[in-house]
Amino acid sequence: MNSMDIESKKFLGQPKSFVSIFNALIFDGQPVLKPEYFKDENSELVMNVSSKHVDIIKRYEDGTYLDLFVIESQ
Repeated sequence: MNSMDIESKKFLGQPKSFVSIFNALIFDGQPVLKPEYFKDENSELVMNVSSKHVDIIKRYEDGTYLDLFVIESQ
């Protein structure tokens, strides 16, 4: 893994950075997703279903919705 991959994982591993990316891309910059509802997801089921090349998987659970967000950086 090169240093750029390591740095991008560090940056995107922070909840505020992760939320900012998805709010910008999906919700046109509106603060819809909240960082406090994101948790790291590493369950066996998700790991078996997802590619071995997925860098970051987060679970979003706010009492109403349960979603998985995945980032694969290149």
